[in-house]
Amino acid sequence: MRNKPFALLFLSICLILSVISCKKDTIITDSAAKLSFSQDSILYDTVFTQVGSFTKYFRVVNPNNQKINISKLALARGESSFYRLNVDGTPGKSFQNIEIAAGDSIYVFVEVTIDPNAQSNPFVYKDSVVFETNGNIQDVDLYSVARNCYLHLPTNVVYLSNGGTFSYGSLPCGEIWNNDKPHLVFGYALIDSTCTLTINAGTEVYFHQNGGIVADRGGCLKVLGTQSQRVTFQGDRLEYEYRDLAGQWERIWLLDGSNNNEINYALIKNSFIGVQAEPFAFYENGGTVMSQRKVKITNTIIQNCSYAGLYARFYKMEVGNTVINNCGSYLAALIYGGSYSFRHCTFANYWSEEARTTPSIILNNRNDSQNFPLDSGYFANCIIDGSNNEEITLDSAAVAGQFNNVVFTNNMLKTQMNTSNTNRFISNKLNQSPSFIDAGAKNFKLNAGSPAINFGLVLPFYTNDINGVLRDATPDLGAYEYVP
Repeated sequence: MRNKPFALLFLSICLILSVISCKKDTIITDSAAKLSFSQDSILYDTVFTQVGSFTKYFRVVNPNNQKINISKLALARGESSFYRLNVDGTPGKSFQNIEIAAGDSIYVFVEVTIDPNAQSNPFVYKDSVVFETNGNIQDVDLYSVARNCYLHLPTNVVYLSNGGTFSYGSLPCGEIWNNDKPHLVFGYALIDSTCTLTINAGTEVYFHQNGGIVADRGGCLKVLGTQSQRVTFQGDRLEYEYRDLAGQWERIWLLDGSNNNEINYALIKNSFIGVQAEPFAFYENGGTVMSQRKVKITNTIIQNCSYAGLYARFYKMEVGNTVINNCGSYLAALIYGGSYSFRHCTFANYWSEEARTTPSIILNNRNDSQNFPLDSGYFANCIIDGSNNEEITLDSAAVAGQFNNVVFTNNMLKTQMNTSNTNRFISNKLNQSPSFIDAGAKNFKLNAGSPAINFGLVLPFYTNDINGVLRDATPDLGAYEYVP
């Protein structure tokens, strides 16, 4: 009899638990019972027409102490909606009788593909996911900023010896890209031999993963931006978290014999390599850089490349009024000889994604088995700075005359090299902070009192800085003239 109270207590507890369990398994029908959501709206920053979006999702939570039945879950626009849903693994646009246990939740995944239309400017495409539960109507709004675009798709695939593939589509000869709509490139857009691609001011070019532009032998790229209308090259993921994510697309690639390439007033960002220029064969007419194998880059910003801003092998390259910053390995890798000139350029490498062991600038004239002529390497009125102690490497083959034409004059250099050779190093400032306004925010204009102010030479063709500011009789170093 002494255990009777305990037995009664045990039975009471079991009965209570049984009632609670039964209650949880019972579907709530109270019209006051509602669902809750992890977010009340889904926004796609920019969706290109014809191209499927990335996937977003939200959670649908049953906060009640009983099971709840969603009698209908559907897109408000119905089957005609450009959105697609996936509810806990099941795709569709309309669902019925979905049960959620007490205190539990389900996931709703959302994608969108917007059909082509005549609009050139961004427009907002709206829909909503509607939930009907016990006579209650709730919804989660869907918004997509949509843009019509010119779509460039690959039509050819080359299977590489390393197991990879190279996908490309040839552009019509004499192709012109204008700024009325963005251009979206999948794979590589190929400029065929002897053909030209002209990209006019204000044009926006977006690349899907592994995409780029390549100029075949004798092909030519003309990027004709202006101070007020830059040509922009970037990846096609436009969500906020991708704004400064490096390595989203491949490169602008200029191959053997690519003739008189020009890039003026461009912004090239978030690629693997910004501009790569190289021949298939390194020698021509006794080993000099062929005159047709050249590119001129002016008034341009190249930034946030996962490997290199510029990568050149035995090429002729002229660069001026240009900012190259924050790359994973090199700002400019100039290897296997060539002919290079840099005037009024700002090189600033404060890459922070991982440890960088390479210098910002490297010039060499050899590989493991062969030497190549470095016809010239000229740096004037430039700033070369970064987070490493050594930001310049001159890797010269021990052959007489191979490296005699490399000159640094009137620059700010961050280097531990021996600069006593006065034929190579002429009137440079060493290992001083250039005093940028805000390097972390990629603002490489000069503060008042910067040692880069009034230290330059007067150089023809660069009387104005990258922003059009007139340089005075004692120009400042780098791409920006100081403005009080």
